[in-house]
Amino acid sequence: MGFRSAGQALPVPSTASGICQRTIPRRIIPLTAGGITTELWAGGDPQHHGVLWDLSRAGACLLTHSAVEFLRGSRFELVLRPAIGIAEMRIPVATCWSQPDGSQTFLGVHFYEGLLHSGTFLDRLLEGTGARAMRPFGARAA
Repeated sequence: MGFRSAGQALPVPSTASGICQRTIPRRIIPLTAGGITTELWAGGDPQHHGVLWDLSRAGACLLTHSAVEFLRGSRFELVLRPAIGIAEMRIPVATCWSQPDGSQTFLGVHFYEGLLHSGTFLDRLLEGTGARAMRPFGARAA
């Protein structure tokens, strides 16, 4: 499967089309014991390392260990690994947005081949037993 580097963006429909708009609730990933580490691969090599910040079946927010402005629509292979254990998951992603913050970058990605399937180490996080549900932007606490 071929992936393009951050410098070779592919078109991604605008948020108005719903591709990068959050329509599925995200879960905040606890960072206890190191959380879930991430790698973004392009051209067969890891390009960016970080941690998983939040997750849904349609996309995720990563916190990368580098201050990089990612081009919208850049395609990568996202590798997820729990800090403790030997599980690994590889998911084709397209970038939706990026926000550098000092020496790191928050990066929103969309799983462009479809929703995550059940039966992985991510299930307990997605079902809420290992994570906290996020309220939609602007929603008030009950």
